[in-house]
Amino acid sequence: YPAVAAMVTLALIPYLALSAAMDPLVPIISEQLHMSTQAMSLGSGLGNAAYAVGTVLAVQFAQHLPQRRMMLAYAVLLVVGSVLAAAAQNGGMFVCGHVLQGLATSMLLIAAAPPLTIGFPRANLRHTAVIMNMCVFGAVALGPFIGGVQAEANAWRPLFWIVAGIALVALVMAALTFEDAPPAD
Repeated sequence: YPAVAAMVTLALIPYLALSAAMDPLVPIISEQLHMSTQAMSLGSGLGNAAYAVGTVLAVQFAQHLPQRRMMLAYAVLLVVGSVLAAAAQNGGMFVCGHVLQGLATSMLLIAAAPPLTIGFPRANLRHTAVIMNMCVFGAVALGPFIGGVQAEANAWRPLFWIVAGIALVALVMAALTFEDAPPAD
């Protein structure tokens, strides 16, 4: 249970906290990547849209493909998107990475939560509810503070590299907790 709980936490928190942390970082990212405010806004909106679309796609994939195998693919996608965003040399690279982060996080929500919520006895349900609430609501609440700290330091890349590192640890945890399962019925 602790390993699966850690995997879910590491998979869900980074993008949710990051999306909430973006507002104070917009001027810094825009300046360094030579993006207009509108381009940054569009990139953020596309990341949020990808988060929404990812949920629908992941539910459809779960009905036809082995969900745990797909979870590994989603975790790889999160790492790739996080590295692209952190290493961005221009606006297009940044937006592409941020969109992949949103898409992968949403897909991981659908693929990673079931092993935690239904894979263990009911006695763990209270702990599971706390973990899921902290992943979703805690990350969003923590984001503005983290963004403010980074903006005060006039830097954004350290935060994005930390997110990429967390995504890599989530991928490792997903691989370590892997138990193959057929598509959902």
